[in-house]
Amino acid sequence: MTSRAEEYRRRAQQCLEVMRTFGDRGARVVLSHMAQAWLRLAEQADAPLSMHRPMTEHDMIRWFREAPMGSRQQRMLWAAHKIARLTGATEGGAYQMLERSLERAGLT
Repeated sequence: MTSRAEEYRRRAQQCLEVMRTFGDRGARVVLSHMAQAWLRLAEQADAPLSMHRPMTEHDMIRWFREAPMGSRQQRMLWAAHKIARLTGATEGGAYQMLERSLERAGLT
């Protein structure tokens, strides 16, 4: 069974394939935009449900606690990567948010 994300990617690929057969520039631009829209839908379909709500400090601390064993820095980097992926933030921004959350929770 094909996932929704896979189906959306397949449709984006079809748009690009059809686009190559058109000589009209306007039609190619429209098909290119359609392909981009399908790819955005695929990204949204791949996103976990938690991406559709703000991440709380409790959520961030939970990710830190669930990080594989290692140094504090390694666990922070691991958690920041997960937080960034789930929220759309940059890893640097997620790292800073996590650091502040841990300080407020007294986990420094």
